[in-house]
Amino acid sequence: MTAPVQTGHPTGVDPIVRDAFYIGGEWVSAEGRETIDVIDATTEEVVGTISLGTAEDVDRAVEAA
Repeated sequence: MTAPVQTGHPTGVDPIVRDAFYIGGEWVSAEGRETIDVIDATTEEVVGTISLGTAEDVDRAVEAA
């Protein structure tokens, strides 16, 4: 479930890859498969990817709250 990310961030930070959400006390897979890049504001480099939440993900989170 992980998407490829750019490697070799200048600060040595490991790439951020989040393909699940913490809902109801556990990590659950995102309903959708769409992702967005995480951009380092200081270098404008891609440092990771995260899942883009869907309405279904929001509904699950609200129900669990």
